Amino acid sequence: MRRETIHGRTFRILPVAATTGALVLALAGCGGSSGTSTASTSTTSTTPSSTTSSPTGSASSTQDSDSSSSDESSSQSSDSATTTCRSSQLTARLGRADGAAGSVYVPIVLTNTGSTCAIKGYPGVSLVRSGSQIGAAAERDASVSPTRIVLATGRSATATLRITQTGNFDTTTCQPRKATAIRVYPPDQTTAIDIATTAYTGCASTKLSILTITALKADES
Repeated sequence: MRRETIHGRTFRILPVAATTGALVLALAGCGGSSGTSTASTSTTSTTPSSTTSSPTGSASSTQDSDSSSSDESSSQSSDSATTTCRSSQLTARLGRADGAAGSVYVPIVLTNTGSTCAIKGYPGVSLVRSGSQIGAAAERDASVSPTRIVLATGRSATATLRITQTGNFDTTTCQPRKATAIRVYPPDQTTAIDIATTAYTGCASTKLSILTITALKADES
């Protein structure tokens, strides 16, 4: 540093290099602060875009599952909507009987003459004479489980009635009575259908059970 006297006054002259360096340092300090703020903003703006794809896939899977459940529910609802077969829309007849070991096996065939309906279970069966029941009604043969059968118009279902021959019992105990019909109550119905026949004899005594009936099954033909 040097001194110079002008008009009787003395001045100190600073070096140019020192003044310039101080100015550069001041400007550099301002520029560094601005760069840090810009980088922080850029990082936070990318976060939301990385999480948007996952919910879309989940929603699609749920929608497919709901659609499948809806189809299955619709199918079950349609099947359960089929009405129960009524006595008034059924006809009853006897199939070909077979005998074995003191008993006779008689198919009872129920045919739907009305609109499509469903039937399941055991018919109620008894022997009757002149409109009155002879002895005990048939007991259920549980060897085959009942299944729900949908009968279109003209289709049939069959249950097999087993009649034990009255000759197997003491006459006094059995009290034989010639039947004039077999009475059939379709499952879940209170109106009977009588099938006229004189081929069978029952025991008037209710202490003896000579009749058994199987659950209905769909005819294959």
